[in-house]
Amino acid sequence: MPNKNNKNKNKNGNGKPRGKQNRLIKKFLLIAAPVPLVYLISAFIVTQSLIAQVNKPYSMQNLPPSFSDSEKTTQGPGSVTHGSGTDALDDFYGGDDGSLLRPPARTNILIYGIDENNLTDVMMVASFIRDTAELKILSIPRDLYTKQTDEQRERWRQVTGRNPPPREFKINNLRSYGQDYGVLLLQEHLSSLLGGITIDYYIELRPKGFISLVDLLGGVDLEVPGDGLFYKDPVQNLEIAIPPGMQHFDGAKAEGLVRFRQYRDGDADRVSVQQQFMMQLFRQALNRDFIMSNPLGIAEFALTNIQTDMSIAEIARYVPYADRLTSNSIKTYTLPGKGDYVGATSYYLPNKNQIPEMVNEIFFGIESNENARIPDEDAPSRGANIAIYNGSDISGLATSLEHTLTEDGYTVAHVSHYNGTREQRTRILVNDDKYGADLQKYFTNSIVRKDTGNTTAYDIVIIIGRSER
Repeated sequence: MPNKNNKNKNKNGNGKPRGKQNRLIKKFLLIAAPVPLVYLISAFIVTQSLIAQVNKPYSMQNLPPSFSDSEKTTQGPGSVTHGSGTDALDDFYGGDDGSLLRPPARTNILIYGIDENNLTDVMMVASFIRDTAELKILSIPRDLYTKQTDEQRERWRQVTGRNPPPREFKINNLRSYGQDYGVLLLQEHLSSLLGGITIDYYIELRPKGFISLVDLLGGVDLEVPGDGLFYKDPVQNLEIAIPPGMQHFDGAKAEGLVRFRQYRDGDADRVSVQQQFMMQLFRQALNRDFIMSNPLGIAEFALTNIQTDMSIAEIARYVPYADRLTSNSIKTYTLPGKGDYVGATSYYLPNKNQIPEMVNEIFFGIESNENARIPDEDAPSRGANIAIYNGSDISGLATSLEHTLTEDGYTVAHVSHYNGTREQRTRILVNDDKYGADLQKYFTNSIVRKDTGNTTAYDIVIIIGRSER
């Protein structure tokens, strides 16, 4: 005989079966729940945007007039002035300043990492081109010579209430001198150096954030140049011991790589190695499988290790483009210059004659006429078979040169590592006097020699020197 009590348990107070009622509730939730969820997400994004604005240590609008956009000028078409009268710039960028769901045509971002003393170890200005999903990255050497004007020193006093730092210093000190105010000073100094470009946002990687990022990615593989990297400094409690050849870097080992400074050519070599490492890091970080399988890890890393003036709503506009970024769409540059002394202090001195051309290419997409393909009659080496040997301390340089020469119409038949005696200058060995001269434009320090004893199948043999980047 059926249990009457159990039978009643399967009915609600109106005598309707509970199973049917539960199904109706589920259908209602499936239809109705997304509506408030969308509003909750939207409210969260807006709230976080407001919080990000409020938490900015300094507001551009509240700073003295020399920080205002109306006084920033930018190099490029028509020497456009920001502020009132931006029509020419809007025309150049297609009249598109972006929207709530779409980023602007171009976005310039200052990216840097700091140590425990607020010194910047790695610094770069990146330009993201929305329509082609390209990322162009300009590395800024940490020893870059920086000099404050009297006006900047007085403004420092007004804003911080403290005495300004020395008139001359290395740019990696600026963040520590200015604390939070140093972020805006970095933007101002770099904007001025780069022809007045607008730097839209900054991203600061906090101490140990770099280590955490590398470990989150599972490490990064990179070939260590030359004889390896070995350095010991008891004062800083720093010991670096990285052997040559292909190495797997976890976070701690990667920190040693980016902090190593005892290179033959100083800061320039240091930046070159950092660029190679960062390219490998970008490749792994932008991998779709990594992003999809580590949402919580990425979120925790960002909250713990990153400070930025980008709100969540602003960041969200760029998320759909992450999947389009590949290693081929990322291009790296180094601020032109050289290491030298000012008084008794060593600095990286920028070459201000070469900067405008680089700025036009990176931030405005204007290629130099020197990069245009030269006519075949002026490039006799295009008809020759070329072999390239990497005699530099930088892995991948020969392959990079192969791609450049191939794009320019030359025939590269062989690429390999050079096991002979390495020299500073690049050697272009030819079997005919008509070859070689047109190839020198691709190198900063090269010499053409006729090799009468050449028994190889190649008309031209290029041995890349150690002075090349």
